[in-house]
Amino acid sequence: MFQEINLFLIALSCWQLSQTENTEISGLNSGQDVRQTQLIISALGAKVENDKGTCLVEGGKLKTPNQVLNVGNSGTGIRLLTGLLSGIPLRAVIDGDSSIQSRPMDRVIFPLRKWERI
Repeated sequence: MFQEINLFLIALSCWQLSQTENTEISGLNSGQDVRQTQLIISALGAKVENDKGTCLVEGGKLKTPNQVLNVGNSGTGIRLLTGLLSGIPLRAVIDGDSSIQSRPMDRVIFPLRKWERI
């Protein structure tokens, strides 16, 4: 369940960052993946507000984050975020906990290098 919500929030919020309208996402749990994703979205320039399982994302222009984007322990999150950010003209560092740091990323990195995205 954490991964589904994390993927949904990352995809919707990254898309939302380029929009002018607000998006409300309800039914979110308070798990670590969701919290980390909300911090990432904020670092990329969106305003994120939480209230009892509902998240309001105010989109805007993407910005280069001034911090490392930490996905915690979300392998799916780091792979999706890497792909999403590779097509956007900004510089970001994506990292995670020791478990993430030990996982293979070749299946993400090789295609992005081939397509000259990184």
